[in-house]
Amino acid sequence: MTKNRFKLTCMWLIFLGVLAGCSARGNDKQISKSSVQVQKKVDSPSQAQALIETEALYYQGLTDDDKQVYRELQNAIQNFQAQIDTQAQHLTQEKFSKVAEAVLLDHPEYFWYSGKIETWVQSADSAAIAQYEISFDFTAAEVADLNQQIELKISDFVAKNAGKTEYDKALAAYQYVIEQNDYNHAAATAGKADATDDRSYSMLGALLDGTAVCEGYADALQYLLARLAMTAHVVVGVANDQNHAWNLVKIDGENYYLDATWGDASFTKEDKRANIDYTYFGMTTAELEMDHKIANDFINLPIYKATAANYFVHNNLRFDSYDSEEISKVTQHFLRDNQSNICFQFSTLKAYHKAKKALFDAQGMMTIFADLADEFPKLSGKKVITSLDEVHLVMTFILE
Repeated sequence: MTKNRFKLTCMWLIFLGVLAGCSARGNDKQISKSSVQVQKKVDSPSQAQALIETEALYYQGLTDDDKQVYRELQNAIQNFQAQIDTQAQHLTQEKFSKVAEAVLLDHPEYFWYSGKIETWVQSADSAAIAQYEISFDFTAAEVADLNQQIELKISDFVAKNAGKTEYDKALAAYQYVIEQNDYNHAAATAGKADATDDRSYSMLGALLDGTAVCEGYADALQYLLARLAMTAHVVVGVANDQNHAWNLVKIDGENYYLDATWGDASFTKEDKRANIDYTYFGMTTAELEMDHKIANDFINLPIYKATAANYFVHNNLRFDSYDSEEISKVTQHFLRDNQSNICFQFSTLKAYHKAKKALFDAQGMMTIFADLADEFPKLSGKKVITSLDEVHLVMTFILE
């Protein structure tokens, strides 16, 4: 799907020789804090699968009869059993479709199963399904080889991040999926049934090919977090009147929404910069629903209100009011960390408008950069791309 939210983007060029002269103001402010580290990971794909199985969200939303069909279908997928004489009674096409999709959503690791199933009814006079046949995208041997490729690709990531806090694990996975991929516009436009590259619709695209659509991003993020012993789910719905997929992730006991697809600048066709948008990391239900709508076909999710793992809250980048000195301090820390994206959020529209007037309309951000010229001479000659998100009240200044 295509993102089309209100977002104003502008480009400036920094000429620090003209504006420079003032030194950096104020004391340093700590942007992020480290929590107690926990050495926790799962050591194999089978252990990741076991964790996903335990936490299966859509399975929990099924009736007992439908859960029986779910387990039957799951066993067939795991064992590459294509044709099944179902043991379920009175299984209608509608119920079976729901179960088949539940398995697909719960299990990103079943990348050889894409939901292609043909069914047969018991008789001409009955709508109950008697038999179904699964079309697998890969053979068992091919799946074994692909799993080895995935393991080889992500093993360093898993080892590097296993000892981090849950917040840092989630952030690392979000960044990894975005940095490793470009959004596959051609596959998204063609649709799953007609796409020449079906791998973009699974974690294969995101973990091996470097290109995926939203399903691939979400599946990969869920799988990576399972490998880091964290609970995550794929959530489906609509954004900008088009089908979309993102994640629900449990961080330190609270649930948050993450949308790695919308966090990737390559998702916007006209914007090819290497850029991560943190607006979509750690959202509450209210924040998500500003531009996403959850499909309630399977389960009604609770309202999630926790904010501690929101990117801007966690890093002290959400402000109740506009203060130029605070923005200067924040900018210094981004620059000292060699980060090219300087972003922050405001809690009210009034504060956001005041900041926009000062930093963008009056080019106050350029003055801040000029004030920091002596400490950061590498700023000279840099272009500044400004992204203004009035929906989520986020401002981003990208140095190029």
